[in-house]
Amino acid sequence: MKSTLVLIALFLSSPLHSSEIDSFTDRYQPLLDSSDSVNRIANKYLDLALSKTSHCEEKDLYKKMRKYFKNHLSGEVTNAILESDDVDKRYFHLKDSIYRDFKWWNSFVLVVVGRLYKEAHGAVLNYNGHLIGSDKFEHLFGRGFLYFKRHHLKGKKLKKVLKYGRWQEKWTLGSKTTGVFSYADQAANFNGMRFWNHLLQKRRDHLGSNFGPLIVCKNNKFTKIKDLDFRPFIDDSMDEGLNCSKFLSSKQARRVIGRIKDLERDGLSYACPIKPENSTILTEKYGYKLTPFLFNFEGHSKY
Repeated sequence: MKSTLVLIALFLSSPLHSSEIDSFTDRYQPLLDSSDSVNRIANKYLDLALSKTSHCEEKDLYKKMRKYFKNHLSGEVTNAILESDDVDKRYFHLKDSIYRDFKWWNSFVLVVVGRLYKEAHGAVLNYNGHLIGSDKFEHLFGRGFLYFKRHHLKGKKLKKVLKYGRWQEKWTLGSKTTGVFSYADQAANFNGMRFWNHLLQKRRDHLGSNFGPLIVCKNNKFTKIKDLDFRPFIDDSMDEGLNCSKFLSSKQARRVIGRIKDLERDGLSYACPIKPENSTILTEKYGYKLTPFLFNFEGHSKY
């Protein structure tokens, strides 16, 4: 009980409140592709951030961008996506979700905070054919920047950064507060590191791709030469129906599996991973060294 109270106190005092989404309930109800709308929103805020830069210092660029590209509590882009009528999205209510059997002491965010603050839960949207939670943008911008800073700016080994991200997901940002260890969040963190790196494209991309630079220095001022597009950084790795989460306890895992089996009464497939064939595609894209950190294709279980 003492450890639970400590975690609650940390959660309430932290600007990094974690959110969860349900990628299974109503999964086959179509959502319009919102990639163009999301990109348009992001470019609006990127332009705004660039207008506030006065010189070509890399750290100043990130400082100005981080005012808008952060989490839903201290940023602007994620909230704008959630509030936009142009972004087709699906919210979930705890009482109707696969998490409805969770108890407050092992999922404080979902059961307690979710009833107090609507921001505790995100929405599911269709980005370029990929069903992802709005929380994945928070990971792209927030944890992704932390990965970028630690690895590219401070020179820490990528494996060490990934291990740190895994520790955070287990203790402070994931399973200890929500009951859910999300591998899709880990994939979003990694791709967020790639996103921040491609802005100026000063360093190599770990997947061997070069979509940047988006921004260059002209007349001692940062100038955008390409529109921001998240398509190179968002794929099925961020879909929790394909990249399976794990849970704080075996009991929680069984409860989720049971609720997913209830969904299968409509004759459709819901068991994670919903498309097992995607595991080969993602493993080939990311490589076998990254796979253990970013993916779980073995279904729901205890972490």
